Amino acid sequence: MWFISVSYTMGHTLPQVVLMSVVGSFIWTFLEYCFHRFLFHIETKSYWANTFHYLIHGCHHKHPMDGLRLVIPPAEAAILAIM
Repeated sequence: MWFISVSYTMGHTLPQVVLMSVVGSFIWTFLEYCFHRFLFHIETKSYWANTFHYLIHGCHHKHPMDGLRLVIPPAEAAILAIM
């Protein structure tokens, strides 16, 4: 909501803000699906690839209801924080 209000106060018209929000939501949904389908479920063969894959996505399937990992696993969060 904050980004929407900032866009509106920066001079974008209400239709532009609504359009950008809707298009952004569709793009995010599509990218999230592609990452999950094609990257997070790739078959790995080496020990290190298996370990990396588990840290990035495997714990999501092992502990799907873990309240401490609502959005992103700690390994992914650390990588993004460094960036």
